[in-house]
Amino acid sequence: MNQPPAAKRRGTGWLVLGIVMVGVGVIAVVSSGRMRAAIGISAMPGDAGREPVGDAAHGDAAVAARGHEVVMPPSAVVLAPATSPARPAEIPTGSPAISAKRSGTDEKTDEKEAGQVLESAQRSLATLTWSEAGVLAGRAAALAGDPGTKERAMGVMALAHQAELAFARLKERDELSRNWDTHPSLVRIGDGTSGMLAIPLAEIQPSGPEPAVAPGDPVAFIETARKLGPVHALVKGRNEYIVTVLPDSIGDISRVDVAAAIAQRRAELTAKLADIGGGAQAGEALAWYAAARFAFRNRVDDLVSGPLAKAFALDRNLVESVRDDKSARLFAALVFHVTNGNRTQAAAFYGRIIPAYADTEHGKQAEAYWKRRSQTPDTPAAPTPAAGPKAADAGQGPDAEFAAGRDAYAKAQQLPLTDERNALYRAAIAHFDVALAGYKAMQAKTPTDAQLQDRVTDTQMLRFAAMKYLTDFE
Repeated sequence: MNQPPAAKRRGTGWLVLGIVMVGVGVIAVVSSGRMRAAIGISAMPGDAGREPVGDAAHGDAAVAARGHEVVMPPSAVVLAPATSPARPAEIPTGSPAISAKRSGTDEKTDEKEAGQVLESAQRSLATLTWSEAGVLAGRAAALAGDPGTKERAMGVMALAHQAELAFARLKERDELSRNWDTHPSLVRIGDGTSGMLAIPLAEIQPSGPEPAVAPGDPVAFIETARKLGPVHALVKGRNEYIVTVLPDSIGDISRVDVAAAIAQRRAELTAKLADIGGGAQAGEALAWYAAARFAFRNRVDDLVSGPLAKAFALDRNLVESVRDDKSARLFAALVFHVTNGNRTQAAAFYGRIIPAYADTEHGKQAEAYWKRRSQTPDTPAAPTPAAGPKAADAGQGPDAEFAAGRDAYAKAQQLPLTDERNALYRAAIAHFDVALAGYKAMQAKTPTDAQLQDRVTDTQMLRFAAMKYLTDFE
């Protein structure tokens, strides 16, 4: 009897299954690294970017004993080019000669660029473009390999940051603001040195912190504006410029040689810097700051950053020290007018101290002083009994010495920076010293006398101001 057809179908099925299993086995064998190597197929690449892992890591003792085995493709196999750019070969870290050659070249290139960028940063300091100087210095520091270059770059970056903050905080009258005497639009109206100094204005009322100076040629502006109506200008008075209207008849107009004025200020500053650096003020931050302020105010811009750097090096809280020093000067002016009986002017100076400097030490002292002294009218002091050998010999007491010192101080205030002015300040200081000694002797007997304490304060503040003006630039 014939076999049923179903049995034949079962035999064919097992045959197909066997063929499939054999195929899978072949694929598995071929896929193994060792068999691929045996038949000349390159090994599968490891994880990109990592060093090849040796066979020892997989536990093959025989291969491990022979060392790391590099499998190369057979010479008959031609590798097809990659469709994307190949990664550049990395320089082996274990090759000192090659590594040194590469790093040395790169460092030399970076060092050269760092020096060039640092020079640009220093030029930016000279032009007072603080933000630009800071950015360039930071780039130079990142490029620099030489410790000296990096240190200089970091110094420039720190100075640029400090200067930017200081100029933002201290941009006010008599501090970090420009001097009108060296403004490029300054003109002389009239003949000779007796002519009026003026700067034409584009606006009657200033829209910002300073009056808006007329653009372009100041002479041409005045001549044209006169045909249309009144011309407003900054005109120099005895000690400062004030906004006013130019007269109808003004005579000849000529531009002032501002370059010559700046050159003169430069010579004065250079001499003063030598005095500071070689004298007792070399370690005083405020002295170096005063030099930087003078340079900026008079447009000697390339000599601003040097003294300013020394000031910051001596005083990390320079801005606050400057603010307290400014409040002390205003306090001294307040005292001067109080002791002269000029209450209106004293109140004006108090208004400049409060609230601008209310947070400073001298601002607080000035506020307490004004609250006491403004309640009771004050008149110039009358002489008191002599105190101290010098006062006894002269037949004068401390009040008389104080009054003499205040008179010499007042005369000096009216003079420009001259030897005569300095002589008057020295005379004032000598009188204040005698007065202070007398007041101290009296205070030892009556330590709770509030009026006597005010006399001590008056003398100390005016002596302080005389010393400041004696050593100052302006």
